Amino acid sequence: MNSLRSAPVALCILLAAASCGGGGGGALSLAPDAAQDAAGAKPPAESTSEQEERSERITQQFDSLNLTSVHYQTPFPQLPRFVGNISCATTYCDLTVPALNYRDVISIESLRSTEFSGNENSQPVLTEHGITLVEHAWTETITFDGSDEVSRGNSLTGTLDHSEFGSITGSITIKEDQVLLRFAGAFGELADASPIASGVWRGQMSAVSQNSNDFLQGEAILTYSVSSTRGELSADFTDITNLSRNTAHDYPSVQFRNISVSSSGTYLQESFGSRIQGAFYGSRGVETAGTFEKHGMLAAFGARQQQ
Repeated sequence: MNSLRSAPVALCILLAAASCGGGGGGALSLAPDAAQDAAGAKPPAESTSEQEERSERITQQFDSLNLTSVHYQTPFPQLPRFVGNISCATTYCDLTVPALNYRDVISIESLRSTEFSGNENSQPVLTEHGITLVEHAWTETITFDGSDEVSRGNSLTGTLDHSEFGSITGSITIKEDQVLLRFAGAFGELADASPIASGVWRGQMSAVSQNSNDFLQGEAILTYSVSSTRGELSADFTDITNLSRNTAHDYPSVQFRNISVSSSGTYLQESFGSRIQGAFYGSRGVETAGTFEKHGMLAAFGARQQQ
């Protein structure tokens, strides 16, 4: 089970998706060759199965979780769109939906225990900085109010050695009405300490637009500086490309500056319309991964320390 793909199932508790059954295969949405050309990236450096082996191990061992807010879209004129606000601590995220007066907790334990029983298709899409992004598409049948309904989704994920990140679009069709949801997430094995020396971490970001199912990709460059009093991080996400349309995104770059890093290696910076949260993972913080929200993007990223 991939925890990022199980997260939509947990979040769909909002729609009383209490149990799962079988389903047909999901439809892939990206064209890898065109996506590589548009992003200026390399062909996939590894297969889906190679990435899945690491993903399964990380899923059993991860101890830190980050999610973006969840954006919902419905066919109902009285409530066409609403947002699930997220507040994440290390091992869980608190989900609140003011429009529905709803609250839930998404924990590491709940994600591990969520069983996925549908069918899935997957394809490696592109590689940059040694990280391969893989698109997954799945379909499963859920039992809702005594009848079988269909849940579908697509994700664009990257798996490192100690962490995983990705963006997700999903839908649930209930009595012929389709509810869409979009978000991004990251998780991994915490370093439990901030890096001891300044350095640069390079990798990729995967994102989805909060208002559409378009997948976005870009380069992630995180620069860490150590002073006598604290560690500080700068994050640059550049060359952002819309892989669903194979064009440059309206906001080709996103920057975050002066991000304080805690002694445990976690970081959070937020203001109105702008938020980044993440952590360093693996021994000595060789990786960093997290999420950000800005300019309508729901994004996740992962990067490795450069030698």
